[in-house]
Amino acid sequence: MTRKDGLWLSVALVVTWRAAAWSWPHPADSSPLPVQRMLGLLGLWFVGWGLWTWRRRPAPVTRLFAAYCLLSGLHWGGPVGAGGPQARALLLGLYLLLSVTAACTFLHLALVAGRRALSPVSRWVVYLPAIAATGLFLAIPLPLAGGRFAVEPMAYTIAPSVLWSFAGGFVWLRRFWRSDPRTRREQRLGWVVAALLVGYLPHGLASAGLLPLGDLEGLANLSFALVPWALASSLARPPGHPTSARAAP
Repeated sequence: MTRKDGLWLSVALVVTWRAAAWSWPHPADSSPLPVQRMLGLLGLWFVGWGLWTWRRRPAPVTRLFAAYCLLSGLHWGGPVGAGGPQARALLLGLYLLLSVTAACTFLHLALVAGRRALSPVSRWVVYLPAIAATGLFLAIPLPLAGGRFAVEPMAYTIAPSVLWSFAGGFVWLRRFWRSDPRTRREQRLGWVVAALLVGYLPHGLASAGLLPLGDLEGLANLSFALVPWALASSLARPPGHPTSARAAP
């Protein structure tokens, strides 16, 4: 199987996951069903921009961006809630694992965009939360007292993944401040920083209770819609390309 075949297979799996979550929402997701479905469309929006960027500029950094968008497509919209208690526990654990991996991939993308690849040690550090989540996921089939399953410990990986996401945003901000005006313009770094601020600010305010949305708190996450578009605009053209200053369509 070629990389291209693997990419399209991944897209098919994401679409299948989103369709299943649309039909069988997980009881652990407290968001209203319309909000879950809107966030599911947000996930497909991420997937579309990842594919467009990879087709526009086939390169290691755009493949990494496509992988991040595919993982985001699995994250936004919630997990699948089909089957019995054990199946739902496994699906929730898989959802948390993929969400943590998406955050690690975002930090990886921020670190390698515009520079050389990470060293093996640095890559291990970047994906440390995902490695921990994988170990906890493999323990889910072990039944606990009362017939429960060991999915609760995976919740401890959420906080590190949030920190990794903010770290990725900080890396993009640092790159913006350290770049000369020409690089900022060519790579659309101002757009990336603005999109990340628009994405994270409403989400952070809602999570802190400063933006009272009640049951519609999940709507604050729709502000992330600008993130894949801005990243695609930055990554679609290589540095120094004569047309890199043009906006992505």
